[in-house]
Amino acid sequence: MFDIYGKRVMAFDKENSGSVFNTILDMDGMAAGVYMVSVTVNDRVYQQRVSVL
Repeated sequence: MFDIYGKRVMAFDKENSGSVFNTILDMDGMAAGVYMVSVTVNDRVYQQRVSVL
């Protein structure tokens, strides 16, 4: 996860053995703002904007 300035603020690896993956991001303690979540599956990268209020 990156902040709006491109600084990495969170990173972790998760294993997935099925076709669907769910996880909860603990945003407790994160400053209010906009963050970009980047998920890599095999060679594909997916990005989603997340707002913390």
